[in-house]
Amino acid sequence: MKIMRTLTFLLFALIITLSGFQLLRGSIPKTVFGSTALASMSESGLRLPKAEVDSVIKQARSAMFAHNSSGRNFANVATGASWFNIVCSMVITVVLGWAGKSVMPTDVPGSKELTVGLTTQWAKVIGFTAALAAASAFGGNQVQQSAEAKFTAARSLNALIGETQRALGSGDADSQREALDRLSLEAQKL
Repeated sequence: MKIMRTLTFLLFALIITLSGFQLLRGSIPKTVFGSTALASMSESGLRLPKAEVDSVIKQARSAMFAHNSSGRNFANVATGASWFNIVCSMVITVVLGWAGKSVMPTDVPGSKELTVGLTTQWAKVIGFTAALAAASAFGGNQVQQSAEAKFTAARSLNALIGETQRALGSGDADSQREALDRLSLEAQKL
């Protein structure tokens, strides 16, 4: 029984160490954006006030980076929920291994030993831990979906910034105004 307790303690320590390392290391991939430098647009074809154009593009870039940052934060929470789910599953397994009582059926010759007879207290612990595991699995999935939506919004803004910069380098004032307004609205909407 001491070996079982020692192995359980080592397993818990390993899982907690690995999950802490994963969260602290920040293994969530960061979105890589294309160049959205303000200098990349041709100023010779610009028909709108440069200060206004710079302001809208700066606002859109800020929104893009904010969405990317939120996505990374949501992804970190989802990773934590996954690790918590693993720990809960491990607790259930350990409790069943420790608290279950072994019995040998006497009515069937050659039958194997069975584990039965959990006390009410241990059954409650298993039930509560299973509920926590289910909640963390559901919550982690929802947060991961939010992270993906934030990353998608950041990539969409990045592409729109590039399109706007290309449109501002050519065309008439009306088409440039339309492109700039579209960027401004999308940056505020997302």
